[in-house]
Amino acid sequence: MRLFIAITLDEQVRQALSTIQNDLIKHMSKGNATAFDNFHITLRFIGDVNEKQAEKLKHTVDETGRQFSPFTLRLSELGHFQKKNKKVIWTGVRGQLEELLELKNKLETELETSGFLKEENDYTPHITLARQAVLEESFNDVKEELGIPEKEIAVRSIALMESKRVEGELVYKVIRKKDFSN
Repeated sequence: MRLFIAITLDEQVRQALSTIQNDLIKHMSKGNATAFDNFHITLRFIGDVNEKQAEKLKHTVDETGRQFSPFTLRLSELGHFQKKNKKVIWTGVRGQLEELLELKNKLETELETSGFLKEENDYTPHITLARQAVLEESFNDVKEELGIPEKEIAVRSIALMESKRVEGELVYKVIRKKDFSN
């Protein structure tokens, strides 16, 4: 099974993201939009694991989650990662970023304790809106035109998610969720 650890988003945040995404699609000639139910903030992509490793990951999510109290983020400006002539377009987050980075660091420590290699890449917290996007105008022009609402994201838990294809569609399913303790 293919797994990752993430912050799930409530219906209102996903609705705000969907509105931004619909405006973004008007500026794209190609690309794959993230499905409404798949919006999330990735903390750590794991990849393919076996059942034993999945059990360790469930324990890691539980251990990490019990050490945190809820905190708040907000949607931020559009950003992108360039992949050849296509882009992954996302919205960033701002707010209590110190707490988010502490959560990410603690998760990495717990993962390492559970036998997973520590991720060394820089962490850019974001919510993916579209993959393989080809824009009809410059990214900066699109960014200026699209407004990002002041939407609050209540971070109250972390989740171990499974990524799989169901009838050709990418589906993310929560397989373990741990609410923060305090």
